[in-house]
Amino acid sequence: MAKSSSFFGLRKGSTKSLTFSVLDGQQVTKDRVINVKNPQTVAQAYQRYKLASLCNSWRMLSGICDHSFEGVAYGNKSRQKFMSLNLSGVDVIPVPKGSNVAIPYNLYIAKGSLNNPVSYTSTIQIPTTGLKTGEGVTEAWIADMLTTFPDLKRGDQITMYSVAGQTENFLFENKEYPTSRFRVARIVLDPSSPINVGLVYSEATMNFSTAEGLSISAQSLMLDPIAEDVEPIATDSIISRQVNGSWLRSTSIIRSENLLTVFNDAYKSAAIATYAATATTATSPFYLNQAEPNI
Repeated sequence: MAKSSSFFGLRKGSTKSLTFSVLDGQQVTKDRVINVKNPQTVAQAYQRYKLASLCNSWRMLSGICDHSFEGVAYGNKSRQKFMSLNLSGVDVIPVPKGSNVAIPYNLYIAKGSLNNPVSYTSTIQIPTTGLKTGEGVTEAWIADMLTTFPDLKRGDQITMYSVAGQTENFLFENKEYPTSRFRVARIVLDPSSPINVGLVYSEATMNFSTAEGLSISAQSLMLDPIAEDVEPIATDSIISRQVNGSWLRSTSIIRSENLLTVFNDAYKSAAIATYAATATTATSPFYLNQAEPNI
């Protein structure tokens, strides 16, 4: 592949031997692939299903992931970072070939240099000092948060997200599986921030409610499930901080403890098989070192 300038301007399309495309405003020229074969090996099927699964997840998550990677330009560069991290990272849940279903679990949703002391792994109780029924974020609560969590700073934004299965299922191999829905809410550690408008605290439930009707647990700073949420459910948060005009992020990976109970080995094997020849004998996407004769 080569990058070049052209007397005729930027070109797209193919000749007998070359294919022309444009990437980030530059001409890209590469040899044209004439003979394309369908995947016949476990490794090829693995790459195909992983890419398809990530493309579906990107469409669901792009509202955040198109700007959630610290030091990476927003938009297409962030999409490339999302794909790169997750193609080379932990395994993903396969979607059947040709399906537009998104199953976005075990994926990097953000990556950066900030620590997140209020992530789902935190064992420290979130303070509720200074929170009052009918009010939102208060100065007393922020002061206590900054004392309890020294890694946080005034003005930090805590973005809480949830990926949850939905009662609207998709059918595969004569069995129903839950679709997913992505939700987000945010709190800024500054009582004057307009982002906090609409947040209302309830002492009875110890929850914040948002203008969009979501509920945030004040004790964990995680989004609470709503009526249509079913397993698997994953919740966590991302810290954002602006420093000298640039945004820093914390790293976050979508996780779900009960994921493999729903999308088990039988589901994964059947979904992977849709990407490979019928002779392929992969039994699990996590078992990749399979010898194949005559290759």
